[in-house]
Amino acid sequence: MHFIGGEKAALGRVHEYFWKKDQLKDYKVTRNGMLGPDYSTKFSPWLASGSLSPRYICEEVKNFSLTAELVSFA
Repeated sequence: MHFIGGEKAALGRVHEYFWKKDQLKDYKVTRNGMLGPDYSTKFSPWLASGSLSPRYICEEVKNFSLTAELVSFA
């Protein structure tokens, strides 16, 4: 995986991981994997550089959880 710096790339990765590829549901199983972009979140470079906020990720997790609950009741 090639990392591009900056907030735009960071937010793009969050969107891809949570919403486009729906990978958050598999996080517990894949979080310790090191191979490929689909193992773990790969948010660390953006968190370390300040391009991505832990609070933003927390809010996205909450939004994802609410969406998943709504879908399961449908």
